[in-house]
Amino acid sequence: MERDETAAWVCTALMRLGTSMTAEFDRQFQADGLTQAQFRTLLAVHELDGGEGVTPSALADHLLLERPSVTGIVARLVERGWLVRRPGENRRSHRLSLSAAGGARLGGTGPAATRLAVHTLAGLSDAELRGLRRSLELVEARLRQYVPPEED
Repeated sequence: MERDETAAWVCTALMRLGTSMTAEFDRQFQADGLTQAQFRTLLAVHELDGGEGVTPSALADHLLLERPSVTGIVARLVERGWLVRRPGENRRSHRLSLSAAGGARLGGTGPAATRLAVHTLAGLSDAELRGLRRSLELVEARLRQYVPPEED
């Protein structure tokens, strides 16, 4: 039972940390009108775009968000000129890429986001930080595989 209790504590801690990081990021960039969800979306498009653009479905999968949530975030970023929609494989699809303004916005925000990360994780050694990264990658992979049990 102790393992289950520890797992529950860790998951609850991850939720608290995520909520706290989100709130701090939003507070820091409120004056710029950029939310952490928008930042993560710009960063994901930057990371995933291999020159062909990113499909909204691939973006949603990467961000662990539902497609309608990503659609709303993307609409605001396109409206601001930070993302561009390019034609996809057929008339009904499109791909997303950073615009020059979006790249500049991401570049301008990145250092402050990095400072927050460095401050938050300053108490960890390099080895602990690498181990935490490996552990979180495993946790994320397991979460991506989760299928809720069917309710009776």
